[in-house]
Amino acid sequence: MIIPGRTAQEVIRVASLVPDEKSATIIVSESQVRVRLAGIDIISRLIEANFPAYEKIIPKESVFDLTVSCSELLTALKTSRIFSAVGSSNIRLTIKDSAVSMSSMSTERGQSKTQISAEIIKHGEDDELVVAYNARYLSDAIASIEDDKVVLFIAGAKKPTIVRNPQDANYQHLVMPVDIKE
Repeated sequence: MIIPGRTAQEVIRVASLVPDEKSATIIVSESQVRVRLAGIDIISRLIEANFPAYEKIIPKESVFDLTVSCSELLTALKTSRIFSAVGSSNIRLTIKDSAVSMSSMSTERGQSKTQISAEIIKHGEDDELVVAYNARYLSDAIASIEDDKVVLFIAGAKKPTIVRNPQDANYQHLVMPVDIKE
C-alpha cells in the first residue's frame, strides 16, 4: 500500500492536534485508504504503483562500523554545519588509525575539525576512509534514534550508509554520501 505524502502529512498533523488519542482506525480498500482519528476521517486514493525495491540499495557489507554517542555526534554535526560552504551542509568524516574526525570548510566562514570518540570495527584492508555527507540528512537520521548510542555501517565513500539503533535491528535509516570536490 502506497499513500500520497500529503495524506501522510495530514494524518500526522491531525494526530498532533489530539495528543491524548492513542489509537486510529485504518480501513484499506482496493483503491482508497481511510484513517479515522479522534472522530475525524481522512480519505485518500492509494497510489497505484509497486513500492520501489529499496532492498537492492541497502548494503550487505560494510567497510567500517562505528558506534558513537548520539548527543556527541549531533553536537559535532551542528558545529561542523556552521562552517560548511554557504548553501551547503556538507561535512567530511575521516576514519583513520582507530579515530574519527569530522571537518567542514568554507572560504566565507573558515573551517572546523572535531574529534569524535567511537568504537570502530574494521572490515577489510583499508586503514582509512573519507566519506562526506549532507549534515542535515545525517542529523535527521541520528536524531530519530531513541537511544544513547547509534551505529553507522559505512559501506564506502560512494555507497549508502546505514544508521541503526543498536537496541532495535528492525529500525534503519539509509543516508547517501555526497561528492565533495577537493
